[in-house]
Amino acid sequence: GIENDISFSVNCHWKFYLNENNEEVLYKEMENRSILTKENPEICGFTSTFIDRTGKLRVVLEAEVVHYDEIVDTFTAEREYTVQ
Repeated sequence: GIENDISFSVNCHWKFYLNENNEEVLYKEMENRSILTKENPEICGFTSTFIDRTGKLRVVLEAEVVHYDEIVDTFTAEREYTVQ
């Protein structure tokens, strides 16, 4: 929904939950930053192979859109994976 050429910073807060012994536990937390623009609406991406255990993985992302040090919106997304 970006309708102008303003860019925004995005604070990306990641939580990774892994199902171990039939119980979901917080495996890792990460933070990174992105830039959100009209030309590049994809945010908070990264590539990593830090998960060294198998099981069901649930990833929760909270993305805070920031403009001039003010949080203007917050979005949450969640996805599940199987790590083999």
